[in-house]
Amino acid sequence: MAAGIAVGTWDDTVGLKIHAEYPSNFRKEQNIDDSKLLNIFNDRIVHAIAGFAVFDESAYQIATYYTPLMKEEYEDDEKLEHGIVFLFFEKDKKIDSIKEQFIEFSIFILKLINNNDFPELFFNIIDNFSFLEPISDEQRIAALYNNEVREQILSKLAERPWSRNELENWLREEYNVAATDLQGLLVPFFKTGIIKQSYEAVKGRRKELYYFLIKDVYLFRIPPKKIIDAFKKGKVEMLDGIETSYYDEVKEYFEDYELTPTEINKLGVLLAIPNIYKIVVMLRDEIFEMDELRIDFLEKYNYMPSNFNYLLKLLEKNDIIKIYKKNTKKIIVLKSDIQFQFFFPEYLVDNIRKAWRENIIDRNISLKHLTLLRDEYLENFMKFNGGPKDRARAALGAALAGTDEDGIPGGRVNVLRRMEMLLRLQS
Repeated sequence: MAAGIAVGTWDDTVGLKIHAEYPSNFRKEQNIDDSKLLNIFNDRIVHAIAGFAVFDESAYQIATYYTPLMKEEYEDDEKLEHGIVFLFFEKDKKIDSIKEQFIEFSIFILKLINNNDFPELFFNIIDNFSFLEPISDEQRIAALYNNEVREQILSKLAERPWSRNELENWLREEYNVAATDLQGLLVPFFKTGIIKQSYEAVKGRRKELYYFLIKDVYLFRIPPKKIIDAFKKGKVEMLDGIETSYYDEVKEYFEDYELTPTEINKLGVLLAIPNIYKIVVMLRDEIFEMDELRIDFLEKYNYMPSNFNYLLKLLEKNDIIKIYKKNTKKIIVLKSDIQFQFFFPEYLVDNIRKAWRENIIDRNISLKHLTLLRDEYLENFMKFNGGPKDRARAALGAALAGTDEDGIPGGRVNVLRRMEMLLRLQS
């Protein structure tokens, strides 16, 4: 178990400033010399290597996540702020086993560090994270839409294949930072199989690492099917007398539901908070009375968040749950579930062809990407679309070799509109 955690920033006028630590007064009680933290931070800044690194001390290990803080504009590059998270671990613990969890927490917390109420935010957030719990694919997809930089990377990769150097240069220019942790930002992309990477040579030059988007994904809401089915089969007694109201509310909500970029971002923010995700998972299977939900949560996860009531209010405010009052009890039921769906990015076929014809990418890179798309389609999407395998091969092959005029690529916005229409039909 983690012994302690601290979050800080650096700038040339103040030096190292620790904004919050957990437990409180941890550094003082453990006799941690701040000069060691200063040396670690200085080393990371001087070498301008953003991301995850581990440092061994005599009594403990220190996992760190460093990144320049991203802002829209700077008047003076020398005044750039840098953020860092220190995680202090016992010597016999394997930090690699919690690397992904620590990176996600660090990315999440550092984007909030300049808020005036950061210390309060920090203690609310640390209460909802456990570095020892595995991350699900649902949470990884949420991480894509909970982070502006990741959303932008996804949009860029939806245009064409990009090399690592191209993406890093674009990020530095777009966010005016000296260094970015591109590999850390891409972890959810790799873990969910959204992108593949490959070293490719272009026009005789040495090989570069390229990233290829091979499937796309969205978060959206669906009616809570398991709960509704239980109602239909008469297996729910807890809401006796108010089930009609529940049916009407769910139906009315989904009749007006629209899938928008703002909505997707909202769902990403919610699911990125581990304890909110746990509550949603529990409510997918059954309806709970308030005290029973607390007891079951405690039994399942061996702790009770201090902000549990706040999390429920947040879920109710965002129409994820509905809380009914029945006599002296509060009944909690899922109003809308959250789901992710992969889909084949057919818009990329035109985008790749256009990028090749305009000499933005090399022909070999185009062929590599089209081959990866073809293989992904045949392996994972053909069963949903039907048709002979040769049809997919022919369509993708003609995309590069065709001589007709380039059409305007559909892009992710139009795909979003199609998804919205499908959702309305299904609901």
